[in-house]
Amino acid sequence: MPTAELVDAVAAQWSALAAAVDGLPDDAFGAAGALPGWTVGDLVARATSSVHALTESLRTDASATDASATSASPSTEPAGRPTSAIEWLVALSQAGTWATEPGPASSGSTAGTGAPGGAGAPGGAGGAGGVGESMAGVEDPRVVRERFTTAVSAARAALAGLARPDESLRAAAVVAVGHGLDLGMEPERPALRLATRLVARLFAARVPGHAVELRVPPFAAVQIVAGPRHTRGTPPNVVEAGPVPFLLVCTGRLRFAAAVADGRITASGERSDLTPHLPLL
Repeated sequence: MPTAELVDAVAAQWSALAAAVDGLPDDAFGAAGALPGWTVGDLVARATSSVHALTESLRTDASATDASATSASPSTEPAGRPTSAIEWLVALSQAGTWATEPGPASSGSTAGTGAPGGAGAPGGAGGAGGVGESMAGVEDPRVVRERFTTAVSAARAALAGLARPDESLRAAAVVAVGHGLDLGMEPERPALRLATRLVARLFAARVPGHAVELRVPPFAAVQIVAGPRHTRGTPPNVVEAGPVPFLLVCTGRLRFAAAVADGRITASGERSDLTPHLPLL
């Protein structure tokens, strides 16, 4: 995906989510969210933290680019900073970005440190306003709503001014799509495509092999799981999922067996049970 389209995809996903949150009635914020133990307000506050982290990361990158432009020496990435999209995704996962239970790992405890999930992460759980103690649940819904929409506006401005987008934006798309799914929002197609392809690549890297063909139409198809390689004809082990169910099982929002039972995922072959490898993030 060209750089401009990558930036537009991340911006469009956050903008759509901001519009959805802006349209929520006040009483919705205190209602139970899609994740056990979280209210809708908590989930919005958590998304706000991720938007703040994305903006801080983009501004840090912009400052580094400006500094390198005036320096005689070539720019280099800070020590320990992820460089590939998969490395960013793994760092964000380790920071608790996709945690399903409220607590320190999801409350922005790395904010401002430059560590994954903090100010140096592209939309991790760092930034302002952690929700480890269901803080949003007792706040005025108008404040929670305005805080989120204002944060998204700042992120869009930072994205628009980005001179040198890097691979972290692909991971940022996964974060943005994940927040939307937690809030019951259908993802924007460009961001959903980015997220699906990157998570499928991570699956292939984490569970290497050629025994199972994992299909996520219309965006991705990879071979995974150690075992005999399939060479021709119909693969003996096939797992097929739509992009949304695929992301839900990979982030621990949906059990693989439940998704197979209700038809959201189809699995055939003796090696097609992916339960031991989930959640991926």
